[in-house]
Amino acid sequence: MKKAFRFGLTDILAARPQMTAEEVMGYKSDELKQLAPNLVRVYRGIGGFVARRANIIGRMPGMIAPPPPELQGQPISPKFVSPFTKAQKSERAQGVLGWVRTIEGFAANSQDPSWMDHVDADGVVNVLHDAMTGEPNVKRDPREVEQIRKSRQAAQQQQVELSNAAARSEVNANNAHAAQAQTLARSRKAS
Repeated sequence: MKKAFRFGLTDILAARPQMTAEEVMGYKSDELKQLAPNLVRVYRGIGGFVARRANIIGRMPGMIAPPPPELQGQPISPKFVSPFTKAQKSERAQGVLGWVRTIEGFAANSQDPSWMDHVDADGVVNVLHDAMTGEPNVKRDPREVEQIRKSRQAAQQQQVELSNAAARSEVNANNAHAAQAQTLARSRKAS
C-alpha cells in the first residue's frame, strides 16, 4: 500500500539520512520502474499537450524569442522521454559508477595505476550527464574542455621547466663553488 502512494522511498530516506547519492539513484530507479506503466500514459498525454501548445505559440509572431543561429530554419519539436527510459539510464549510470569504483579499488590496492588506463573519463562524464540530468547548461562544450586541458598542460610544463631550471642553477652554483674552492686550495698549496 505504501508503494502505491510512493511512501517507499520517503520512508527509506527518513530511516537512512546518510545514504549516498548512488543508493538514492538506485531506489529512485526501482520506483520509476514500478510507476513506469502508468506514468507512460500520463506523460504521453502531457507530451501531446505540450507539442500542441508549442505549435500554437510558434504560429503567433513575437510570442517566443528567435532560436539561436544554429537552429534557424530547423523544425523544433518537444520530445517525450518515458520514466522507464530514465530508470534504464539511471541503472546504466550506476553500473558505470560501480565499474569505475572497482577499477579505482584495484589500482589503489595493487599500487598499480595502469588499472586506470582503461577508464575513459570523458565517456564516464557523458554517461553520467545523460543519466542524471541531460541538462546542457551544466556541461561544458568539448572545445572549451580541450582549451582548459591545453592550458593546464602548458602550466604543468612551465612548472616542470621552472623546476628543472632551479635544479640546473643549483648544480651550476655547486660547480662554481667547487671550482672556487679548488682554486683556493691550489693557491694555498702554492704558497
